[in-house]
Amino acid sequence: LDSSEAGLAIFHTGVAIGGTGAANTLDDYEVGTFTPTLATTGTNFSSIGYATQTGEYVKVGDLVIAHARVTLNSFTAGSPSGNAVVSGLPFTSKDTTDMASSIGFVSNINFDISSFGTIDVGATTSANNTRVSLTRTRNSGVADGVPHQAVTSSSTDINLVAIYKTA
Repeated sequence: LDSSEAGLAIFHTGVAIGGTGAANTLDDYEVGTFTPTLATTGTNFSSIGYATQTGEYVKVGDLVIAHARVTLNSFTAGSPSGNAVVSGLPFTSKDTTDMASSIGFVSNINFDISSFGTIDVGATTSANNTRVSLTRTRNSGVADGVPHQAVTSSSTDINLVAIYKTA
């Protein structure tokens, strides 16, 4: 799939797996692209320019596996509020507990590890939205979002995978 084909979606229907009966038919399979953005859970940043802004997904039934990468080339914070997120997932997540997400890599974000005794940084796809929250887990086991102040650089680079169920 060529990432230059923004918004492309390919639908496959009627593929039979392990037999020809209706119970063996895969009738909801889709691959496509989307455009992720760096945002916040509150008031967004004033301006962001992207060197890379790509997203690809596979949807089988109500399960979505999405890959997103955003690399900034310009950044003005302005007066944002809330926590840092990658927004623009292709489907709204199901009304359920947090789903699995994973950061492939991230650079130029201050997770403030030393002051919180953080032992893990990661990502979480929350219920009823189209975003992945950047998270940090403290030694106590308490996880919280990464505040917008952690993003301070025009060379921030985030690469992640989200696995979630659709609404």
